[in-house]
Formats: sequence, C-alpha cells, structure tokens
Amino acid sequence: HNVSTRKRKEIVERAAQLDVVVTNKLARLRSQEDE
Repeated sequence: HNVSTRKRKEIVERAAQLDVVVTNKLARLRSQEDE
C-alpha cells in the first residue's frame, strides 16, 4: 500500500507540473492574440 500511495503522489505532482506548463502555454498564446 505504501508503494502505490507514493507512486500515486508522484503521478499527481507530475500531472500538476504538466498542467501548469500547459496553462502557461495557453496563456502565452492568448496574450499574443490580444496584441
């Protein structure tokens, strides 16, 4: 159980980092469109 919980935490953290990257890319594209 400990291993699966630890892996799940790593996956969640990695997904959160990817989510931030995607959000930043979308925000950058939108800001370029506004100009």
